Amino acid sequence: RESSARKADAEQARAAAAAEVSQAASKAKRGAEQYVALFRQQAAEAQREANQLREREGASEQALTARVKELEATLVRLRRTHSALEERRRLEAEGYGRELAELRKAFSRLELRVYAGRNPDAEPPP
Repeated sequence: RESSARKADAEQARAAAAAEVSQAASKAKRGAEQYVALFRQQAAEAQREANQLREREGASEQALTARVKELEATLVRLRRTHSALEERRRLEAEGYGRELAELRKAFSRLELRVYAGRNPDAEPPP
């Protein structure tokens, strides 16, 4: 009897140990599943955030590209305007120089006529 009681106790202990192991395994599995679910949620959030950042980067890149093109067009226009203004300034300076030269010649001719009419032997002033 003792041996069968020991066997029964051992069997009962084994059953209790198996139940305890099964319960611990089940609890560990639930804990692991919770961590997996949490990790998946964090990974999904990180993926959404990464996608949003990529979209923002793309939009910023497009905006900056458009701004660069706009600035390049403005630069080309300003360079053309500057060149035209420089050419105009050069031509105006050249015209003023010619006008002054013509006025000096006309003034010299006028001086000659004025002084020649007074005294033909007199020299015009310097």
